[in-house]
Amino acid sequence: MATVRNNIAADNKSFWQLVKDCTIIIPNYQREYAQGRNNRRAELIRNGFVTSLYDSIVDSLDESTQSPKTLELDFIFGGKESDEKEIDLNNPFIPVDGQQRLTILFLLHWYTFMRAKKQEHLKTLSEHFLYKARTSSETFCKSICDYSWRIVSVERKSVENEEERWGLDLELDKDGKSRISLQIKDQPWFTGAMSSDSTVKSMLVVIDCIHEHFYKLYNTIDCNRPADVLVSENCPIRFFCLDLNNALGISSGIRDLYIKMNARGVPLTDFELFKADLQKKVDQPANLDLLAGYLKDKDTAIERVKIIGKFNNEYTNFFFNLIDNGQIKNLLENNNDAQLFDISMMNFVNEVFRMNYFCTISKLGVSQKAYRADNDVFRKMSGKEFTTFINSSGETFSEKYWKGNVLENSRDEIKKCLISSLGSIIKLLDQVSEEGVSFDEGNETCRYAFSAMLKKLAADPQDTGALPFRESLIRTALYEFILKFGIPNSFEEKIAFITWSRFVWKIDRNSDFGNFDEVVETLIGYKNIISKCKNCSSDSVIDAIANCKTDGNKVLGAPAEMQLEEEIIKAKLVCNSEWKEIINQAEDYFSDCGQIWFLLDLSTTSNSNHEYELARFNKAFELSKRIFDGDRKIDKIDSNVFERALLAVKPDDNEDHLFSMGKHTINTKRFVGKDFSYHISHQYCGSNEPKEKTRYQITIQLLREMVDDPNIVDIKTWLDNYIDSYIAKFIRNGSHSNDWRKVFIKNTLLNKEIPGLSFKNGFEPAAWDENGEKYTAVYTNLMKRTNSGELNTFLLASKLSDAGVEVYYYTDSKEEYIVGGFPNRYFTADGKDVGYMNGKFYFRYNDTVTEIGNDVETIIEKNFKITRS
Repeated sequence: MATVRNNIAADNKSFWQLVKDCTIIIPNYQREYAQGRNNRRAELIRNGFVTSLYDSIVDSLDESTQSPKTLELDFIFGGKESDEKEIDLNNPFIPVDGQQRLTILFLLHWYTFMRAKKQEHLKTLSEHFLYKARTSSETFCKSICDYSWRIVSVERKSVENEEERWGLDLELDKDGKSRISLQIKDQPWFTGAMSSDSTVKSMLVVIDCIHEHFYKLYNTIDCNRPADVLVSENCPIRFFCLDLNNALGISSGIRDLYIKMNARGVPLTDFELFKADLQKKVDQPANLDLLAGYLKDKDTAIERVKIIGKFNNEYTNFFFNLIDNGQIKNLLENNNDAQLFDISMMNFVNEVFRMNYFCTISKLGVSQKAYRADNDVFRKMSGKEFTTFINSSGETFSEKYWKGNVLENSRDEIKKCLISSLGSIIKLLDQVSEEGVSFDEGNETCRYAFSAMLKKLAADPQDTGALPFRESLIRTALYEFILKFGIPNSFEEKIAFITWSRFVWKIDRNSDFGNFDEVVETLIGYKNIISKCKNCSSDSVIDAIANCKTDGNKVLGAPAEMQLEEEIIKAKLVCNSEWKEIINQAEDYFSDCGQIWFLLDLSTTSNSNHEYELARFNKAFELSKRIFDGDRKIDKIDSNVFERALLAVKPDDNEDHLFSMGKHTINTKRFVGKDFSYHISHQYCGSNEPKEKTRYQITIQLLREMVDDPNIVDIKTWLDNYIDSYIAKFIRNGSHSNDWRKVFIKNTLLNKEIPGLSFKNGFEPAAWDENGEKYTAVYTNLMKRTNSGELNTFLLASKLSDAGVEVYYYTDSKEEYIVGGFPNRYFTADGKDVGYMNGKFYFRYNDTVTEIGNDVETIIEKNFKITRS
């Protein structure tokens, strides 16, 4: 039956009708068959398409259905070339658009005829569907039709009678997967060229997909019935077939037309596809009509036109003005020019649906592991994929979570989520398009300006690095505030938004979100906190944060919980106005992340049972500003002196604040230098890694002693006295045996250079163990750790060098420390070799080894001529 679409006559056909009328030829200039590709996006397209085909056939088989629904696959158009060699074929038809749909329909018909043992139908397919893209593709399509009756199972290599020649193993494996592709690959006609043909590989994947979807159906019905549906005049799977030769009078140039359409065509943008699908009235109960769900009893043509009008006008104007005034940029991978505002609008729509959808399935009990990698897949959906997702109530995406058996209550909840998401989009866009987003511009205390976050939506969604999930979390958190309270207008409302923005900023900056599921958990927590805000005021936001963990359960994703703990404490403190200003000042000073847990810790005394004292907090803050800059790096004092004092905090044990060099060099240590952002972070305090926690505890203990001292004025003098006190207590009485610590506390050795060896940072205690004695290695280059010196000899050599004595240090690549009765790491001075072993220094001269003591200053005074000025 001819149908007029856009003033062009097109025939409404089924695949079987087209095959009976024409010989379909897929030419060699067409691209490969792509629906069976091995990626999540192709999987979504494939499963969605096969599910739609399955639903259409099942609906037609239901005798109680009065009017079976039709699955309309839109336009397929093409024609024949006047100079084609295949002109003698039965009415050749070369598709210009529709290759992918025709191919999956061919595979569906092949499978259905195989199940029904329709040999004549298979013969028709073989003769009237020619895949000329490659010889191997053409041979494969012909072979599965011509030799289908010869296919046997992988396990059964021979046949005994004609009946068994139709003996495909039509079971699924224990994981519910099809084995048909394996059986086909096992056939003698299946060649190596077919194995490497991407189109053939894709077809095999789709065959398995079809079998997995239709398996249960064929176990309950007569196998002839689906085949009869496909070949009937009333086949429900249809498309509009446009013959370009007849409709447009084209007699040649089909190939050129295909190339031009694919190279220069300007398809509808994803956002235009979304709008077009949104305004359609959905008559099939199985499909979701978003606008009907949103409008409910107000679903009229006029209301639909109003909403679509907003998308076309007010909402478009808002994004047009916000995103570089509609600047044209070449963003998409297919090299089509795309307008940034249009891309941004679709990214916004996708983001609201995406984040709400994942929150919903998480609350419905879907495991984190199941959806952890799916954010990018959802984000990269094309307009067609996105509308398919909506129309199916999310089941094209969700079926893998419930293994194809979506519970009724889950289906209903997801439908509610999608309808609610549309409501959120309309409400947000109504707010911002009418009132704008200037409320947070130019305000330094508003860490995440709403308009700035919206501008980040101007990115190609197909770009792997675009639209990171952390930014989606931030934007959605800001969306939640506006959905709850609207655009802030009054001063108090703006302060409330700033308070919420600061909270979100601190959680983001101090939480290491490694996976998307952690973001989803955090977003669910944000929604719960906002829901507890009684009004749009800063006090209400603070109160909701302070009381968000009343039941003791986890509120945000695991990486955010430590920072949330700090935010709860601060929220409870700032209820007292005396605390509010100083806490804000401290957060603003440490502006790299706003984390001030260490100051809270210092504001308690050891016996205060976590009672925070304002006076101590003030002193801790003032002292910290005299030591650290806003990035928590030491720039006000000598970091070397600070670290030497840190080594003196716990002199009687082996714990220290130093970094180890890594898993494979865990015993190699290095000094921190200036950056103490880890050592005074909440993450280190709450870490499950003992070494990290120890670093925090040692640093806090030193800072606490400074806060406890009522007379501290000059920090450098205080640190020098602290070191001297350690030296007096633990070195002069000889009670401390940890030699490497003693050396570093008493002396400044970092970046010390002498001929033959320079010590930059890294060293290794107990690098050598000779006869129960342990020796510490110092390294110039940690990449060549075997070329090293020994700590005590390096100390003596450096002091001699400073005093004007000519020295040269010899390093060695051998693992041993003592060779031939003398250390192989030694230095020379005044014609003598100087080495260190068994806790003492020795001279070697003319092969004679002589002990010279263990006190460096005494050795220098007694044995060397000092020429220092």
